[in-house]
Amino acid sequence: LDADVGETTDVADRHPEVVARLTEAAERYRHDLGDARLGIAGAGVRPSGRVAHPVPLTTYDPDHPYVVAEYDLPDRG
Repeated sequence: LDADVGETTDVADRHPEVVARLTEAAERYRHDLGDARLGIAGAGVRPSGRVAHPVPLTTYDPDHPYVVAEYDLPDRG
């Protein structure tokens, strides 16, 4: 990377062991996570969860001082 920061030169033919390692890892992850382009459903993918009647976990209280200006603190003179 020092000599070719933009990675414009293909060095795969000079490093076949790295290419093999990366290809094997890509295949492993492809079968675990899936690959829509190749039509592979991932073995480790689960369907998204659904909630019948979702409710927010938080509520907004307009009377609550979410941010208090420092000049409003009682110890300020």
